[in-house]
Amino acid sequence: MPPHKESSLLTSFFLDNELQDSLTLLQFTNSFPAAHRDNPQIKQLYKEFQASRREIRSLVKKNIEEECEKTSYPRSNNGGEGEQMDIDDHESSSAEEVDSEALDAFDDDDEKHRRLTLDQAIETLSNADTILTADINRMEQECGEWLKTFEALNEEMSDLIYGRITKDGVSESKVIADLRELIYYCERVAPNSDRTNF
Repeated sequence: MPPHKESSLLTSFFLDNELQDSLTLLQFTNSFPAAHRDNPQIKQLYKEFQASRREIRSLVKKNIEEECEKTSYPRSNNGGEGEQMDIDDHESSSAEEVDSEALDAFDDDDEKHRRLTLDQAIETLSNADTILTADINRMEQECGEWLKTFEALNEEMSDLIYGRITKDGVSESKVIADLRELIYYCERVAPNSDRTNF
């Protein structure tokens, strides 16, 4: 079989029909959980998915063409059926070699061809969403606690500033402790700011 015919046959076998193989944006969107289907980033993911798919198809087609160009076909001296058997055996062997090389190309050729499947990407994004949501909730809780502490410290410091001191007075150790606590929370918010040691 001439190289160009073998290339056409193998391309049809490995890549099939691009339109039949392709996912529409609607099909792609429906692959996500219903709660996330309105996310505008899905369109961007779809574009990246299509670009990655075209890149992989181009790589497979290129490998097929290169393999077919460098393949030689020994002819049988017996002719007829024996020659046809030799050609068929060689075509089968070539198809297996191209299949193996095409798969190896995805694993070894370049790190950029190692892509997540759609299901893996969705699972990864869902896990990331869970982790980020937990982090946001934790930070909101911490901020709420800090706000309460700031308000309490501010009220106590205001008593000193405006002379609203109880009959018992204010101990020096209590003032220093409050200032240290205030500095501690300020450093949590702005760790690189200058501070005065007490």
